[in-house]
Amino acid sequence: MAAAALLTAALPTAPPARAADRPGPPVPARYAHQQLNWQPCAGKPSLECARMTVPRDWHHPDTGADLTLAVSRHRASDPGRRRGVLMMAAGGPGASGLTRPADFAERSPAVGAAYDVVGFDQRGVGSSAPARCQTDAEFQDFYAHDFRDRSPAALRGVLDRSRRLVAGCLRRSGDLVPWLTTEQAVRDMDLFRALLGVRKISYYGPSYATWLGAYYATEFPQRVERAVLDSNLDFSGTWQHAEAGQPRSFQRRFEQDFLPWIARHGATYYEGALAAHRALRGSRLVTVRGGGDHGQYQNGNACVDGLVNAYLLDGAAPEHDVTCAAGPLPAPSGRG
Repeated sequence: MAAAALLTAALPTAPPARAADRPGPPVPARYAHQQLNWQPCAGKPSLECARMTVPRDWHHPDTGADLTLAVSRHRASDPGRRRGVLMMAAGGPGASGLTRPADFAERSPAVGAAYDVVGFDQRGVGSSAPARCQTDAEFQDFYAHDFRDRSPAALRGVLDRSRRLVAGCLRRSGDLVPWLTTEQAVRDMDLFRALLGVRKISYYGPSYATWLGAYYATEFPQRVERAVLDSNLDFSGTWQHAEAGQPRSFQRRFEQDFLPWIARHGATYYEGALAAHRALRGSRLVTVRGGGDHGQYQNGNACVDGLVNAYLLDGAAPEHDVTCAAGPLPAPSGRG
């Protein structure tokens, strides 16, 4: 049977030649002139952590209380070879990215030697003004149902619980939720870049973080040196459109990978990656064929790791799109 889901990382080699940063609201001095007070991160001795103050609404910075965001830094382990700052973000949306630079640098030591790898908890997440929507019991109840049940009563339950989730967010965090947007977050990222004292950053992000990275590069194309967008979503449309494609990807992976695997032993978002590849002029598409996972770099595939490392360290993108073979599928426990 023809193999497997295709999973990808797009490597844009450069922004379009005539691109220019979009004019945005000026950064008030109280934000632009703040100092990051770096301290050791709790439980992560290789990381430094700091707090950064941002406006609740970048377009109206004098309205509403400021937000405090948690940021982190893993310093380049070889200062003599340091080539700049690599900013990374977490997927989800909603996952914490604060401590990820430590694991990233450990898994890719050559990249960690050449870059200060920095991360952050996005506004509304983790240690960065987290939104509160449900109690623990309400959250457990939200997922404690069989989503395969397509009966009218079950579908009404999904809608009712979703409405209660939204109502809880508005009740507990209504003064914050309207500003938890990608557009606001990329301006937080650019303030972080400025406070680090660099003119350009390189970027790595998987899954939803490809959306964040694409938006940042759209708003600030002259401030991005290199970018790796790993396991792309289709960020050319709406989030609803991107999410609508997810069940088709799951179904394809189930039919093409999981069912044959079961028989032998007794993409995720590929269309979105192709669309991103076509839109990012000069990019290279790295495809893992025959298996893989959602997030290809630092996932045990020497072919992918070698290509991304060469790009981040030397700017050496492949001459053409590349297909890498996946690793072997796992054998069930207790069987040869």
